[in-house]
Amino acid sequence: MKKIICVVCIFCLFFVSCTNEQKQDSEAWAPSTGSTIAQQLHAFLGKQISEQQLPGASICMIDQDKTMLLKGYGKTRTEGDSITKNTLFQIGTASRLFTSALAGLMVEYRQFEWDSSVREYLGDFSLQNPWVTQSFSFDDIVLERSGWTPQAGQFLPILGFDENYIMQHTKDFTVHSSFRDSYSPQNSMRLFLTKTISDTTGKNWEELLKTEITSKNNMDIVIGASEYYQKELFAYPHYIDSEGTVHLFPVGSHAMMEIPETMKAALGISMDIDDAVQWLQLFLQQWAQPSNSDNLYGQNVFAELMQPVYRRGTGLFSEHSFCTRSGWVYERVQTEDVYWCVGTGYGFSSLFLMIPSHHAGLVLLTNASNHNLHHEVASIFGKGYFDPAGIYTPSIEELESSGQVPLKLIVDPLKPEAYQGVYRHPIYGDIEVVNNLDNLGILLGQTKEFRELTHYSGDVYYFEDLKILPHKIYVSFQQEDSETIVSCTIDYMKDTNDPFFMKEND
Repeated sequence: MKKIICVVCIFCLFFVSCTNEQKQDSEAWAPSTGSTIAQQLHAFLGKQISEQQLPGASICMIDQDKTMLLKGYGKTRTEGDSITKNTLFQIGTASRLFTSALAGLMVEYRQFEWDSSVREYLGDFSLQNPWVTQSFSFDDIVLERSGWTPQAGQFLPILGFDENYIMQHTKDFTVHSSFRDSYSPQNSMRLFLTKTISDTTGKNWEELLKTEITSKNNMDIVIGASEYYQKELFAYPHYIDSEGTVHLFPVGSHAMMEIPETMKAALGISMDIDDAVQWLQLFLQQWAQPSNSDNLYGQNVFAELMQPVYRRGTGLFSEHSFCTRSGWVYERVQTEDVYWCVGTGYGFSSLFLMIPSHHAGLVLLTNASNHNLHHEVASIFGKGYFDPAGIYTPSIEELESSGQVPLKLIVDPLKPEAYQGVYRHPIYGDIEVVNNLDNLGILLGQTKEFRELTHYSGDVYYFEDLKILPHKIYVSFQQEDSETIVSCTIDYMKDTNDPFFMKEND
């Protein structure tokens, strides 16, 4: 009898367990309505502002082509005006979306093809390798697969080098990987695209962008000038320190100055949230009606722009994302095609995100850099359309192994005098590492201002200078033996084994 009771109890427990599992599975996730997602986003951003995790933001969310949320949060700066839908934000590196769009129109009008060689249009175009020089195409520019070290030449515009100087010295940029082997973000490569567009049409990039794209679509963008900050509607740039405190960039910092001409096509565009979502809707409308004669592109060129071409790396939602010619990043999350673009800049960041099958998307504009707000906003938005089990968040170990954060080397640093010396580079000139009262420092740029180096780990140091970047700038040294340093690398993204500055012989 006891055995029978025991079996019955076990069966009941098993049945209840299965029922609960089925109930949990069935109730674990269900699509949310657009209004529900909008409420969640509103609550999240309100909390971020009230807790001073962010100075200001504008957001717009659409679902099934209907506006579900359109609102400004916070202030343009401390004691400044409240953010409204008319507040102008720099969109940072999301400016590339517009430059790529203009390249798409060049293809549409048969001014060049994606696989056209840059050398055919710019006869003095030259890189390290002669074969790469001849083969380098406009595809390679918009897909960012040059093989250079990520953001090669990033300090040149900040240190005062002009457009012609940079283009003349790209042949000296360090090669990081094989040509067309992997994604490597580059701002300076856009110079060759915009120069080709200007030379071919007789009009500069800025003029063409306004006449051919923004004005025709009732958008009023502003392109990189210091007069921005004289305008009441402009959000000021901020950064977040290591303690999580929000600061306004100081007057005279690079973020508060005019954006160099060389950088405008990569991160020079400013706009308000109305125009930003208008830009998003142009793409959603073309997805919905690909053959509409009022669309920005013909059907074939639009397909070429949005086609996933090769693997980019870890995405917002999954382990894999893919580059497209348009500047939008593609991810396949379960059954959904997702396109997004995160733009960062000096004191600003932005997020453009769309799910074409739902005619849904959002735009987030903020006046603070170096934060991960876009990941959290994208997660809230995405969970309304697909199961969160498909959302992937990389661990810090995975980020380190992928090179997205500096690697921690398990070695002890040498004595400061071992690092001293002049490191010569064909582009940047002489970089001097000095030991001033046992404080290791670096003399960088045209002013040769002393910047103290702080030890990070192993033979990796860093310095901070808001006039250059709102991030730590890492200085990595490479040893020839246990006592001798032969080269150093300067990078804000990661450590690299490529010698950036070679040490002169004593």
